Amino acid sequence: MLSISTTVGKQFATGIQDVIFEPQAQLAYQHLMFDTIKNADNLTIDMQNPSQWLIRVGGRLTKTIATENNRPMSFYGKVNLIKTFGDDQAIHIDKDYKRDPSGTSLEGGLGISAQLSTNLS
Repeated sequence: MLSISTTVGKQFATGIQDVIFEPQAQLAYQHLMFDTIKNADNLTIDMQNPSQWLIRVGGRLTKTIATENNRPMSFYGKVNLIKTFGDDQAIHIDKDYKRDPSGTSLEGGLGISAQLSTNLS
């Protein structure tokens, strides 16, 4: 298996106290390498070494607050548009089955990042 990925992003102040916006972009490539095998039912399985590209574009909005014990805590929300595309190969399991990359998806999330102690975050 070969996987290569790069991610870029830069934080920008929003004009709202302790709120940061970070646009992000990612480009990833994955190439899988399989041997042709026979399974327990004696079916020939050939994955034909598929490859796939992924592009992710989105951003993260973070609000940082100070806690009573001076340990930073951040709340964030993120939204990403993800597009995957790959070759038009098929998987062979005694006959050909066309592969279908997952296409386009929207990812969203909320989270918390906190320093729990001086040695653990």
